[in-house]
Amino acid sequence: MRVLHVVPSFYPAACYGGPIYSVLKLCIGLTDLGCEVKVITTDANGESRLTPKQQNDPLLRPLKIDFSRRIGKGMLAPSLAGRVLTESRWADVIHLTAVYNFATWPTLLAARMNNKPLVWSPRGTLQRWSGSRRLWHKTAWESLCRAVMPQQLTLHCTSEVEAKESASRLGCPRTFVAPNGIDIPPLPAAPPSNGVLKLLFVGRLDAKKGIENLIASTSQFAALGIDRRHLKIVGNGDRSYVDELRRHASAAGQSDHVEFCGHYSGEKKYEAYSESDLVVVPSHTENFGIVVAEALAHSRPVVVSRGTPWSEVEARNCGRWVENDPASLAEAIRDVSTRDRIAMGKLGRGWMIEAFSWEEQTRRMLGLYQQVLST
Repeated sequence: MRVLHVVPSFYPAACYGGPIYSVLKLCIGLTDLGCEVKVITTDANGESRLTPKQQNDPLLRPLKIDFSRRIGKGMLAPSLAGRVLTESRWADVIHLTAVYNFATWPTLLAARMNNKPLVWSPRGTLQRWSGSRRLWHKTAWESLCRAVMPQQLTLHCTSEVEAKESASRLGCPRTFVAPNGIDIPPLPAAPPSNGVLKLLFVGRLDAKKGIENLIASTSQFAALGIDRRHLKIVGNGDRSYVDELRRHASAAGQSDHVEFCGHYSGEKKYEAYSESDLVVVPSHTENFGIVVAEALAHSRPVVVSRGTPWSEVEARNCGRWVENDPASLAEAIRDVSTRDRIAMGKLGRGWMIEAFSWEEQTRRMLGLYQQVLST
């Protein structure tokens, strides 16, 4: 099967968060299953561009990738449109991972013009929360997408909640729910016990992630009997927003307890999970929340907000699923800190091995491609 993936940014542009890794792993997994995969993307890498050396990363060798040159610091890449039109004729199935982006319309039009089935992964961008911005612009963009999108369209979402909201915004009746896969790392040792509760946040630093509430929750710990604590915040974001978070920590009197670490990858990220007692994901909204899966795969219990689709952590006894406000987060963290966290971590890791391996998720996606080709 010939599969064309269109995505605005691609590995190794890790600054764009979890989808960079999940699309890469899916593409490589498809080649392992015998598919021929081409990727059309841009050279975007935050405020810079991917260098030729980065574009030739050994991990990318199984794939045929076209890195179109972008203009300025946005995602405008005129040559991408022509490449999509040409390669869409070659493809059996087209898979688009973008919504509010230049790459979206050329892909929708190419699939429609060439009568090719299209799988569209919004990756949570069609979901809303109280702090969502530019709503009028997004609504207008969605209307234009509905006008040009092909009939052979299936929305791929990573949770039922995302599927319901995304389908209603695009007027698309066909949805397919499949979570992201997860790499299962070597089992880390239990973190050293020195009387300090070690909390970890990992992710893009953005208002959507609810980090202010997490910082505010740490000021309530002393009243809950947690006298010694340390919160690591791992990730990058807009400089002005990161400065704002630092001011939040200072205003809450928590500067000595909150550490801003910047972006981690590879061994440093593994060490961050390994050295933590529990991982907190306080997002206002998430379509999936790959950090939750990563934490559980590293055998660490989690505290996650109800803006994420991870209610099952409570039934599985590997975490708490709570409202995203400082008091609820603080109480949940206190609760998990008093439990057998090693046992909770083992349960979470077993769940990830059982249900979230990349091999299983790639087979499910290939099954979707086969299904849309046969209809």
